[in-house]
Amino acid sequence: MKMDIVRKLLLRRRIVKFEPVHDYVQFCLSDGSILNIFNGYRVVGGSDADIIGDEVAELISTEGEVCLIMSSGRHICVAIGDADYRGAEAMEYIGPDGARVVWS
Repeated sequence: MKMDIVRKLLLRRRIVKFEPVHDYVQFCLSDGSILNIFNGYRVVGGSDADIIGDEVAELISTEGEVCLIMSSGRHICVAIGDADYRGAEAMEYIGPDGARVVWS
């Protein structure tokens, strides 16, 4: 259920800014929303800077990670296994209206 909601919120949004903030990273999206990633992550097919301007084309969840598939073919994969949590949540979406969705 949560994945369906988040998929609708993230699809077709462009990443306009990447910023490390203390002990997490923040991706700012074209509609004014924010995706905070607290767990470890990796960018497949490039670097953090390479995904600026990319659009979220799909969101895929497996047992060990959630991947944002970008229009360029790059992926942002976030580790969500039990041992990967650095705090209470793995990621947090904050919509332009302030609405929040938390992966925990």
